[in-house]
Amino acid sequence: MKGTLATPVYVAMSAGVGSAGLVFGFIRAPLALDQAATMASWWTVLAAAGFILPAAALTLTPFLGLRVAAVLANISALSFLAAGATALFAIPEGASFDALGTPWPLTISALASSIAAIWWRPSFAIAYLLATVVAVEGVRTTLGWTSFDLGFLLIDTAYTLLFNGVFVALALALRRRARTLDESFDTAAAETASAARAESRARETARVGALVHDTVLVALLSAARAEPGQEDAAAPLARRALAVLEAEDPDRDSAQTFRDTAWRIQATATEITPAAEVVISGELDHPLPPEVGAALQEASAEVLRNSRDYAGVAAQRIVVIHADRGRIRVEIVDDGAGFDPQQVPAHRLGIRVSVIDRMAAVGGAARIASQRGVGTRVRLEWGAR
Repeated sequence: MKGTLATPVYVAMSAGVGSAGLVFGFIRAPLALDQAATMASWWTVLAAAGFILPAAALTLTPFLGLRVAAVLANISALSFLAAGATALFAIPEGASFDALGTPWPLTISALASSIAAIWWRPSFAIAYLLATVVAVEGVRTTLGWTSFDLGFLLIDTAYTLLFNGVFVALALALRRRARTLDESFDTAAAETASAARAESRARETARVGALVHDTVLVALLSAARAEPGQEDAAAPLARRALAVLEAEDPDRDSAQTFRDTAWRIQATATEITPAAEVVISGELDHPLPPEVGAALQEASAEVLRNSRDYAGVAAQRIVVIHADRGRIRVEIVDDGAGFDPQQVPAHRLGIRVSVIDRMAAVGGAARIASQRGVGTRVRLEWGAR
């Protein structure tokens, strides 16, 4: 229901309706105290503790989180329905509308409808809206039956429906907009990932082209230009070309081990952040799928570039590479400026696509921990299944 961009919208709506609960609770407190002397005590507890208090607690949604807020919202919405359905049973026999007035929770039914509109499915929210109108008008009509006026009932019903409906429609519209933003973001992320894969393929094509040019074509050209009797002079070049091509064969165990990947990451770290300390340890002779080695190297490069660009010029960096029992772990740590991962704008796809998604694509994982003023720790992990 809630995604990357929708979450802040839900938090804001929930906290907003919680603030309304605080305000309405304060305004209706005198009426609630007056009616508490007449209404059954169990009903007063249901209305106050079940409906208004959880609604007011939604103000704390930014601190409680959406899961807790959803529980509070469900309790509040269902308690309102229960209070409306049982209100007539809590009223002393013979009480009249003029003497008692509308039971106080039913005077703020828009609050309950808004809560349901934020947290429930749209169809359920609309059904809940209709149920609140029936509860409000049913209790009012029953209490004032001696002076029943059909015209007034129709007008009052329409007013309650339209008034509550405005808030329900607004909440549903905001939810729809948030969902649209999430879908757009997911599409953009998928397109970015696709572009990254295409770029990777293009780089690989260029690299292989350069490899062929620098080895195979040189050997062939040397053989073609050799004078009679000097054909053997091209043999060393041919052997070198074959050796390079064999080393590039991903099916060769000797070309892909933890050690190879560790050395490549060390070279990458030296190139991007020359002052970084690199520590390599563990069982490094285990074979590694070539796509995993590439993912580890490219994700490490992205992390190191981010550290170089954002951690600060005085930041110290260390890269720890450890392999053990078929698993490899790369930890990149700096003591720079740090950041709050929750505050990274959703449209910034570097960490998500270049690090997290890249590792996930090869069956690995990436974990990022950072704190402002303390530094950042990124762990890349992969283990053979």
